[in-house]
Amino acid sequence: MNYSPAGALNAIAVAATDSTDTKADFSNYGPKVDVAAPGVGILSLRAAGTTQGTLVGSNYTVFDGTSMASPHTAGLAALIYSLNSNLNPDQIRQILVDSADDIGTPGKDDFYGYGRINTKNAIYHPLTNALLKNHQPPPLSIITNNLPRISADLTNVVQEDAQSIQMKVDDQIVAHNYSAATREVSYQVTSPLTDGSHLVNISLADINGNPENASWYFKVDTKEPVISNLSPVPDSTVSSPWPNISAMITDQGSDINYNSIEALVDNQPIGYSYDTITQTLTLSSTTLTNGTHTVQINVKDNANYTRTVSWSFDVFSQFSIGQVKSTSV
Repeated sequence: MNYSPAGALNAIAVAATDSTDTKADFSNYGPKVDVAAPGVGILSLRAAGTTQGTLVGSNYTVFDGTSMASPHTAGLAALIYSLNSNLNPDQIRQILVDSADDIGTPGKDDFYGYGRINTKNAIYHPLTNALLKNHQPPPLSIITNNLPRISADLTNVVQEDAQSIQMKVDDQIVAHNYSAATREVSYQVTSPLTDGSHLVNISLADINGNPENASWYFKVDTKEPVISNLSPVPDSTVSSPWPNISAMITDQGSDINYNSIEALVDNQPIGYSYDTITQTLTLSSTTLTNGTHTVQINVKDNANYTRTVSWSFDVFSQFSIGQVKSTSV
């Protein structure tokens, strides 16, 4: 699973659904699925010289496959970007996930991920629409200050009734300030925010009483990553010259920068795999001599906080082993 295309860090894995919003029988499934999209009975262009699917005239065919579901998702991503070209790839992914219809087990599941994509929801997603501008902190940004000033300017999309403006942080109404001159809605946080994601919502009515609202997320990170569940246990003795060497790496605030991970055994770089579901780093198989060995793991999170952990353990084996050998990074 970790070595499939769906396991790539920047990939969006798409499952296929049929006309009843049920997973297609041919569609793969598992924890890597992000969203689902229609993939059964889809009218598509026919490649010249092919006869796959049910032909419709000379240029079209009705086809089944995740190769039909993925283009639906790519097309929606392109539509989102066309509506707001300031969005970055992570923001577009967030819109796809947030706007999906949760058609399976509540929450993320192995068949549909976060749900089947919904174009209307995506178009009206807070990150897509233009009710607000100059968000601070910016949408999906990572800040290291847990007492930020939160603000956004109203755009010219609506002519607001200033008395109707309401601001919430994490679903709690806060005492905001509003400047009629700049149209800025702001709030100074007074109690430290926890590490992790925070939701800001600004709602109002226009002068005709029509409701409007917009939201955005940002992340707070004030702590370095945590490296725990070390294996072998520090200062322990193992009987195998091929011990399982692993650790759990977590970060509550901004998540791990996976490309930053470094692993060394006896000061020599070694390959590894990282399971994003269990958050477990497992070092590649290594043959160790009898004696004491040291493991070092270096990691950085997306707020650039770093963490290094080193520990030692002993190998006492009946096998006669030569020098340490390790796989390449």
